[in-house]
Amino acid sequence: MLNLIEAILLGLVQGLTEWFPVSSSGHLAMIQIILGIKVDIFLDIVLHLGTLLVIVVRFRDDIWVIIRDLIQGRLHSEAAMMGLLLISGSVPTALIGFAFYEDFRSSFNDPFVIGTAFAISGLVLYLSRNRTQGEHRMLKFSDSILIGVAQGVSIIPGISRSGLTISTGILLGLKREDALRYSFLLSIPAVLGAALHELANQPSIQIDYNGNLVGFIVAAVVGYASLSLLWKIVERDQLHYFSYYCWLASCVAISYAMARML
Repeated sequence: MLNLIEAILLGLVQGLTEWFPVSSSGHLAMIQIILGIKVDIFLDIVLHLGTLLVIVVRFRDDIWVIIRDLIQGRLHSEAAMMGLLLISGSVPTALIGFAFYEDFRSSFNDPFVIGTAFAISGLVLYLSRNRTQGEHRMLKFSDSILIGVAQGVSIIPGISRSGLTISTGILLGLKREDALRYSFLLSIPAVLGAALHELANQPSIQIDYNGNLVGFIVAAVVGYASLSLLWKIVERDQLHYFSYYCWLASCVAISYAMARML
């Protein structure tokens, strides 16, 4: 069973790195590899649901209007269009996730793959620096597909989901705030779908109620703080500063991989 210190540590890491563009999955994987912590899949799901709760609370009004307009058939409203764009963006994510599920899972134990992915995240973040914003450009279905592909690729540990999707939106010419909002809303079906898929593929699950509850609370509280800070960072066009951290994490992961080979 996971002790409470480990649950707090993992919840803290999840809360800090889920919304910061530095890959929560990469950090959780490396911590488990380096410290020899074996975390059951249920806790991993709980940690992600903790940070997902932050998005649901932060965008609760947007989510409600999207659902309402879609159900009522107001397909020409702005909210319903956003809902359709979220559906179209979720399709490539789901296809990539199902097609390469086993490959992605195996990479969680390979620090060299994780380190390489960190380096790629850093590069994409760096390329988004000082990008000219689109002026009142509406998100298009082609944009949603490309951002959805970016989200699908981010299943690889070390590839930041938020970093890749937000940077892709910025590189496509969207306003930073619009790219940020779409990225966060798009994470909802992705995280829920991944959680259900993981649960369906587990023959049996052992639940540590105390560890799961503590991890969930810590991830949610820290995740709320990190989301608020990230919003300000994106507005100030400072997202690319995280690229240096990703490159540092890449060096650490690859160095660790090489040391294990000696």
